[in-house]
Amino acid sequence: MIASDKSCIKIGENTTTEHNVKIEISEDNMKIEVGDDCMFSSNILIWAQDWHEIYDEQTKQRINHAKNVKIRNHVWVGYNTKILKGVTIGNNSIIATSTVVTKSFESEENVVIAGNPGKIVKRGINWHR
Repeated sequence: MIASDKSCIKIGENTTTEHNVKIEISEDNMKIEVGDDCMFSSNILIWAQDWHEIYDEQTKQRINHAKNVKIRNHVWVGYNTKILKGVTIGNNSIIATSTVVTKSFESEENVVIAGNPGKIVKRGINWHR
């Protein structure tokens, strides 16, 4: 895990991981929250930011600010998955192997998210360890 001094990474109870799970925040005042009873496979990356700043050429204002990430309770994250800034994943969901999650599914629960970019491919599911 990599976090700036003024950021927060919170991992819930009974959440488990395999090897090579990277959770990174480089900007202050950002959060990555993982709920209870989540299961993470290997080779997973969770980023709350872009590592290099991008500016609007006319205004000179930064356009790629960091955004919080929230993975709610009982979420299974498959092998080689990437979860990017601004994403919320609903309860009881599965993120399939090699998925790149670029948008939130916060109002969706009990879904399978798959693909690049990730989209819902199945509803009405649940899982057990």
